[in-house]
Amino acid sequence: MDDYLVEVGEAGKKGLLLVKGIPAVYVSHANAFILADLHLGFEEVMADTGVFLPRIQLKTILKTIRELSMIKPSSRIVIAGDVKHCFQKLRRQERIELAKLVRELQRLNFKEILIVRGNHDNYAKTVLSPLGIELIEDSLDLGKGIVVAHGHKNVEEDYEYLIMGHEHPALKISVGGGRAKFPVFLIMPLENGSDALILPPAGPYQVGNIISTERRDYLSPIIQEIGIPEEALPIVLDEDTGLMPLVRLSLLEEILAL
Repeated sequence: MDDYLVEVGEAGKKGLLLVKGIPAVYVSHANAFILADLHLGFEEVMADTGVFLPRIQLKTILKTIRELSMIKPSSRIVIAGDVKHCFQKLRRQERIELAKLVRELQRLNFKEILIVRGNHDNYAKTVLSPLGIELIEDSLDLGKGIVVAHGHKNVEEDYEYLIMGHEHPALKISVGGGRAKFPVFLIMPLENGSDALILPPAGPYQVGNIISTERRDYLSPIIQEIGIPEEALPIVLDEDTGLMPLVRLSLLEEILAL
């Protein structure tokens, strides 16, 4: 099943392999799959605002994780932040679904379940700690220059590649008078000589923030301060075709729907 894992540019040479049709990356030397931005409990929060959504978030994420376990046996799974959605407290749906998530990961024989704290993960420890899962506060060093963080604050460690979420990157393209929107992986050079690999969200309701060549359009202070978005490489994620690398953002400006 290794044909589901794709090398892209210099990231591939470092053993960072994107997964066809799935918003995840595999780090070969760490034997780890990495996802970001699950936002469990999103439907309950939206119901409070009068928007009632089918409760598919957990079901879809568990299907994704089962697919990953079949693509390649892996001892580790890493969630790069925002495993839950509500800022202010731990909601009932979040409590139930976090526990279900951990139990399914354990059933699938992931020996290490590593969750890096995101800005939405307040009170997640209440559920995770009794299940033996540590909520990693800042970042996770996977060795060989690979660091995982959520991306909502700066990272102190040195790294060659920073794998992060937070941005929910998506590309909107004008085609034939209409517009189409696609989730993307985004490989972005940084002014410190490193690169950020920004993951699409794993949560199906997290529809994505439109990428651009302007730093101010990004959420992460890392990208706002040292990102070089005009040189970023978007890689379209599609369930049917898998992955489609494009050209640098600076060359896409004529068709980008900014």
